[in-house]
Amino acid sequence: MMRALRLPPPCLRLLSTAVLAVFFLTNPAAPLHAQDSGEIKRELENKRQTAAERKKNLEQLARKERGLSKKLADMERAAEALAVRIDDQEKTIKEIEREERKLSKEYAALDKDRRKAAERLTRILRALWPAHLQNMENKTEGLGSWEEADRRFVWLSSIYADVVSAYEEYKDKSGALAANMAAQEAARNRLTAQYRKVNVDKDQLLAKRLEHMREIRNLRRQRLNQEEELKEILGVIGKLNYRLDSMADGDLAAMKGRLPWPAKGRLAAAFAPDASPAVRGMGLAVAPGTKVAAVHAGKVAHAEKLRGMGTVVIVYHGDNYYTVYAYLSDANVKAGDNVARGQPLGTAGYYPAASGPGLYFELRFREKAINPGEWLAKQS
Repeated sequence: MMRALRLPPPCLRLLSTAVLAVFFLTNPAAPLHAQDSGEIKRELENKRQTAAERKKNLEQLARKERGLSKKLADMERAAEALAVRIDDQEKTIKEIEREERKLSKEYAALDKDRRKAAERLTRILRALWPAHLQNMENKTEGLGSWEEADRRFVWLSSIYADVVSAYEEYKDKSGALAANMAAQEAARNRLTAQYRKVNVDKDQLLAKRLEHMREIRNLRRQRLNQEEELKEILGVIGKLNYRLDSMADGDLAAMKGRLPWPAKGRLAAAFAPDASPAVRGMGLAVAPGTKVAAVHAGKVAHAEKLRGMGTVVIVYHGDNYYTVYAYLSDANVKAGDNVARGQPLGTAGYYPAASGPGLYFELRFREKAINPGEWLAKQS
């Protein structure tokens, strides 16, 4: 004897009031296809052409991006070579700086020696000058013999030689000091030139990298925009295809006695709205893992778990018709999805009336349950 489906009253109220009422308040009853099929086909063709153009643009952008990636690789190699050159330049700068420090120390030592030579020359000249003046004024006056004259001459010659020696030393030290100063000046000039080269190379490297990053950003921005547009266009194409499919299916009202079954299985509960408790649909016992399919094209209004009924999917078919699929173990669709006739909605789960895998199916007009057995095609 066939067992009657026993649905908990709270679940029935949830199905008939909360879920369906909210859906109809936010989705007023209207035909799913108000346009002529020819008009839809023309719009679909236009969208397909636009999608093809967007795909072509994306391919061009992808090629350009690959080219930029190669350019970036070449630039990175050039940057590495430039970085090596900058490193060598900075090493040269350090060598010049060491040379400058060495020259500065030598300069201090040379300056000290020059001052000593100047002091020695000054002392000799101070000692020699009075004797020299006296010798120039008196000539041979006061000389008693040739021996005394010779001694004076030898003494004066020795002092004059010391003067010349001190002067030559002073001159050598001054020359060395001048050479040191020239070397420091040359080192400073080389250092300045080296810094200038380093800065020029660094600026050039930075400018190249910034330019390339701008190109990459602009290209990626274009690609993202194109991808977003393509995504929207493909979404529109999907909706247009669905509308064509639903038009091919015809209105559900004209499908009485010809609707496909939601799943292949054994009848576990028959439509009995006047029974106690009432059965406002039908139940099927099915094989484990059986997919449950939409009996007609429509829009998913609900695809979530309901307490005591597993996952419940409700599909709106237009003209106030909708179908309910309960006791699913999962759902392949979500609210707002368009579905075609025969499209899987989920997998049959545990159904109490079948004491195993199965599903509960309802067909409703507005909020009134109607006998699905009169609408489904006869099974062979």
